[in-house]
Amino acid sequence: MLEKKISYEDFNGNKVTETFYFHMSKDDVAEFKYRKDGSDIVDVISRIMSTENVRGVLDILKELARAGVGRKGEIQGRSVFIKDQEAKDLLFYTDAYSELMMELIENPNAASDFIAGMLPKDMAKNMREATKGEDLHNLSKEEIANKMRELQELQQKTND
Repeated sequence: MLEKKISYEDFNGNKVTETFYFHMSKDDVAEFKYRKDGSDIVDVISRIMSTENVRGVLDILKELARAGVGRKGEIQGRSVFIKDQEAKDLLFYTDAYSELMMELIENPNAASDFIAGMLPKDMAKNMREATKGEDLHNLSKEEIANKMRELQELQQKTND
């Protein structure tokens, strides 16, 4: 789970800093594996890191933010992550969303960290191992593609 503090100006002109939570369960990630275009989360990350199609990147990041935003809660003494409409509204109907998107678009490593932060721990670990903490922004498209292939191989080994 990713805890992300986002500062923005509300519609009354007040400076606001709020904490948002993002998490994708394995079944959320599996949904990306069966997207209409056949891409999975690794393909999505690779596309974000290597594309110059800003509109496409925005669409992907928005989809990920919508799929992952929620709030921590408790049900019958158990810690849970609740993905409800209120959590989505608090992000998407404020300028917090705009601030988040601008940060992620302007910094591909921030986008990569954002995605890794909300992935299940084993998947995030594999992602970090594949990228070896490198500044992906300085890699060529081919190098990014190789890193993403390594990530797919690590993920496949984890699933076997």
